[in-house]
Amino acid sequence: IPGLTGAPPSAADFWHPADCVGEVGAAAGPLTIAIAAAACAKGYAGATRILCHLSGDDTERAVAFFSFGELQ
Repeated sequence: IPGLTGAPPSAADFWHPADCVGEVGAAAGPLTIAIAAAACAKGYAGATRILCHLSGDDTERAVAFFSFGELQ
C-alpha cells in the first residue's frame, strides 16, 4: 500500500465499512466504492487514491483502485 499512496500505512488508513453498517452481503462492493467516493469528495479521506479490497468466505477476492480528483 505505501507504493500506491506514497505514505506509510497507519491504522487510520484502513476503513472497514462493515464496522459501521454491518453485514450487507452483495452490496459490500458498491457500498465500499460509495464510501470511498464520499470520503474523497468531502476531503476527509486524507488521500485521493483509494484501494478497495473485498473478499468472500471462500477464496474469491476482488481489488479496485480509484483515483479521485481532477484529471491531468
